[in-house]
Amino acid sequence: MRSAAEKAAAFYRAAKTAKLPPKDLSTRAKAIWREIVKAKPVDWFDVGSLGLLADHCETQARLEECWRRLRRLPVGSSEVKLVMLEIRTLRPAYISSSRLLRLTVAWGIERQAAKAGESAADAQGDELIGGLAAVPLRRVA
Repeated sequence: MRSAAEKAAAFYRAAKTAKLPPKDLSTRAKAIWREIVKAKPVDWFDVGSLGLLADHCETQARLEECWRRLRRLPVGSSEVKLVMLEIRTLRPAYISSSRLLRLTVAWGIERQAAKAGESAADAQGDELIGGLAAVPLRRVA
């Protein structure tokens, strides 16, 4: 775990400004890029992850378009099947890039905070919260 001083130093070593989206991204993908970059610390993305971030933004923009198209189509039409096939193709790539870029909720939760919550005094002895691990093992005579 990095100390507060190390985190502060990383900010000053970084380019202090948010990474700008590539010019060749679609308008919606650029907006997604800005939303993501704004929500993360300045040094969250490095040069090696910017291409993946661009792919991620375009994939999200395309998924949004697929869902808009799907809502306009009558249920059971042949075009619905094609759109659903595209969604099923895009979604795994989107999920994978989310994980690789550390954008999922799990990355937003500090490991130490989770550990502290597991050992909270309020949960001690409560079998609903901790199951058998919450109470000492009982011996059968």
